[in-house]
Amino acid sequence: MKYLFYLFVLIANMQFAIAQSKSLAAEAAATAMTTLWKESFSVDAGKPVKWTYNQSLVLHGIERLWIQTANPEYFSFLQKSMELYKAQDYNRDNVLFGRILLTLYNVTGQVQYYKAASLLRDQLKGQMLAKEGKLYMVQPFYAAYAKQFHEPEAFDEIANQFIWMEKHARDAKSGIAGSYEMALVDVLENFPAMHPKRDTLIAILKRVADAINKAQNPLTGLWYDALNMPEQNENDLECNASAMFVCAIAKAVRLGLLPTRYLVVSTKGYNGIVKQYIKKEGKGSANLKESLIADSKGIGAFIQAANEMEWHATLKLGKKQVFLLDDYYNAEKKKDIKGVEYAYHYKWPEMYNNGFSFLGNVITSNGLQTKTLSEAPTVSNLKDASIYMIVDPDNITDNPTPNYMNDKDAQEIYNWVKAGGVLVLFHNDKPNADFTAFNKLSDLFGIHFNEDTYNRVVGKDYEGGKIDVPTKHQILKNVQTIYQKEVCSITAKAPAKSVLTKGDLVVFATAKIGKGTVFATGDPWLYNEYTDGRMLPAMYQNAEAAKDLVKWLIAQIPVKKITD
Repeated sequence: MKYLFYLFVLIANMQFAIAQSKSLAAEAAATAMTTLWKESFSVDAGKPVKWTYNQSLVLHGIERLWIQTANPEYFSFLQKSMELYKAQDYNRDNVLFGRILLTLYNVTGQVQYYKAASLLRDQLKGQMLAKEGKLYMVQPFYAAYAKQFHEPEAFDEIANQFIWMEKHARDAKSGIAGSYEMALVDVLENFPAMHPKRDTLIAILKRVADAINKAQNPLTGLWYDALNMPEQNENDLECNASAMFVCAIAKAVRLGLLPTRYLVVSTKGYNGIVKQYIKKEGKGSANLKESLIADSKGIGAFIQAANEMEWHATLKLGKKQVFLLDDYYNAEKKKDIKGVEYAYHYKWPEMYNNGFSFLGNVITSNGLQTKTLSEAPTVSNLKDASIYMIVDPDNITDNPTPNYMNDKDAQEIYNWVKAGGVLVLFHNDKPNADFTAFNKLSDLFGIHFNEDTYNRVVGKDYEGGKIDVPTKHQILKNVQTIYQKEVCSITAKAPAKSVLTKGDLVVFATAKIGKGTVFATGDPWLYNEYTDGRMLPAMYQNAEAAKDLVKWLIAQIPVKKITD
C-alpha cells in the first residue's frame, strides 16, 4: 500500500499564535489543530468521534511542543481533545492515548485521568501483543504506567515482547519497522536502569538502527516502503516511516542510548523530508505543500521528528555537564495515589504545579544532565557536578525530621564552589523555609536571607508579584518582566553583589568565589506553576527567564571543565 503524502500548512488561515513560530514542528501542529483535526477527528455535533492511531501521534507531538515552549494553547488542546474520550473508548486499540492521560493526571492531579489510564492498563493483563504488531500502541504506555505506579514485574513482560518481535518479525515494511523502533526508544526512556534486560533492549536498538542506516536512500535521505527491495516497482519513498526513523534515532541519541554518530542518519533523513515535502515561502514561513492524506497519517510522526531535531540544535551548550538538585535539605515526602511514599516539592520528575519538570526540560534542552543528591554534600558526591542547586530548605513544618545545614556541610560546598562549582540558591519566605541554619552556607558568600516576606499576592492579583527587568540585563537578556510571589529579601555584601532589585528589595544576588559562582534569590520561582504557561498572564516571562538563567549558569562553568 502506498503512503505518499505531503504535509500542508496554510499560514494565512492559522488561528493560533503558535503558528508564527519559525519551528516546523509548531507549523505542522498548527495545521493539525485546525483544518486536519476537524476532518480526521470528527467533533462536530452529530458526528461520532473515531479514535485512531494517527491522532495519538499528533497529540504526542503537541504534548512535546507544550513541554518545550510552555505555550498554554498546546496543553488546552490536549485537555479538550481528551475530554471527548468516553468510557466505551477505554479499549486496547486506543491504549496509545494512555500516555496523554498520564500526562494530564501528572499535571493536574485530577483523579479522572488516573482512572481512565488504569482502565486502559487493565486491558493489557495477560496479553501477548507483539504478534499483533501493536508494540508502539501498547508498550510505551505500559512502561510509563509501570514506572509511575510501581509495577516492576511488568518490565520483564515488556522486554520479552520486543525480544520476541525481533526474532519472529518477517515483514520488511518501513512503517512497521519505524513504529517498532519508536516504541523501543520510548520504552527505554522509562525502563529501569538496573534491569537485567535493559542492555538486551539497547543491543536490539543498535541492530535496528544499523539496519535502518543501511536501508537509507543515499540520494534523498529517505526510506522506501519495502526496506529490503528498494528497486522494486511501485516501491515508493515512505515519508511517514522516514519521520519515524528520524524521530527514533534522534531521540535515542539525545537519551544517550545511541552514540552521537547516529545523528548523521537522522539529520540526513530530516533534511530529506524538508527538501522533498516542505517549500519555504517568504520570510522563513513554510508551506508543507499540497495535501496531507485524508486520515492525517504522517503529520504526527513529522511533528515528533521535527521536535527532536529542533531540540538537538541546542544540546551542545552544556555538553552533558551535570546539574545536581538537592534532595537532602529539601526532603519532603508524601504518598501517591497507590499509598507509596515518594519525594516531592521542587523535584525534577514532578509535572504538578510545585515540580521542576519544566525547568528540568530547559536544562536538558541545553545539553546538561539532571541528577539528584539525596545525601549531605561531600567532595566525593559533588565532584562530578558542574551546577548544584538547593531549593527551599526544610523547616520543622515541612518535614518532621529536617536535615539542617551545618558548618561542615557549608564548608564542603564552599570548597566545591571555590574550585569552580556553580551554586544556585532558591530560598523561600519566612513561614516556608529554614533561615538560621541555611544562612551558615549563604553567609560564606556574602549573601544573607532575611526572615521576611515581600511581594504578597492575594488570590489572582498577580500584580503584587511583578518584577521589572532592566533592558540588557546581564542574566535575563530576553526578559522584561518576571513573577515572584511571597519572597524573602536578601542582604548582599562583598564578595556578593545585587544584580536585580525591586525598589529596596534585592531580588537576585551573585558572588564570585575563586573559580566558582553563586546565584541566589529569595523564591523557588521557576517551578511549574509559573513556568508551564497555564497559570500566569502572558506578560510574565518566567519560562523565558528559565532559559536565560540556565544559559548564564552554563557560561559560569569554567571552560576547562566543559572541554575536559
